[in-house]
Amino acid sequence: MNEIYRLRPVIDKTIEELTEPYLWFSRPTEYNDIEDANVIAFSNQNATVKDLFELIFENSEDLGKELSRLGMCCFTKYLPKATEWGRFPKGHNSIFIEYDKKILEEYFCTKYYLGNCFKEVQYKEHPIILESSDENGYDVLWEETENGKFYKSLRGDIARDPKLMDEFIIRFITTIHIRYRRQHEKRIILPYRVIQNAPQDVLGYKIKIPKESIRKIYYNRNTDESFVSTLKVMGFLTVKK
Repeated sequence: MNEIYRLRPVIDKTIEELTEPYLWFSRPTEYNDIEDANVIAFSNQNATVKDLFELIFENSEDLGKELSRLGMCCFTKYLPKATEWGRFPKGHNSIFIEYDKKILEEYFCTKYYLGNCFKEVQYKEHPIILESSDENGYDVLWEETENGKFYKSLRGDIARDPKLMDEFIIRFITTIHIRYRRQHEKRIILPYRVIQNAPQDVLGYKIKIPKESIRKIYYNRNTDESFVSTLKVMGFLTVKK
């Protein structure tokens, strides 16, 4: 599947995103769901994780502040039926932009050294609670297959391997509540090195993308007609759902 979709609201900023063009990466602090990418809440709910973060990074709250500056851009793997758009935030009066996934992958790999940039979102009943194999909570669930559950040690495997630590943090910021599972989400995460020179108080980041990565724009009967007309005049391929 070489396409991926992103819902955008009917506002002037969306026109700007399409014409410049760029992707808007929000900071985790701008998300309404307090369980979504909230590192401080995550470490406070898991004492062993807080111990790990303080062991590796000295101060878990400083780590939380640093990670709160990351940029996250959310996509959906499938174009939903028009009747399902309301399940998405601001989905009633909106559009879906279809992107060429391969072009974006190659661009982010070349420009920002982000291989495999689209991260799969996991859905759990309790997204900020880790499942452990023991009472102390130092062995955490890492993988679950038809052959059973497999655990890794926070103080052993993860603490000693920087790659595992990076993956551990990425897994946390791509895990959200199961009530959102119908959104079939993937995310691109901007690492700190990309945005470290941005002002501290920004709400997010504009990341330029190739214009040819934009394929189509979908709208439905609830989408503002004048907004759709503007898109057509600008030459975008528009499709009604």
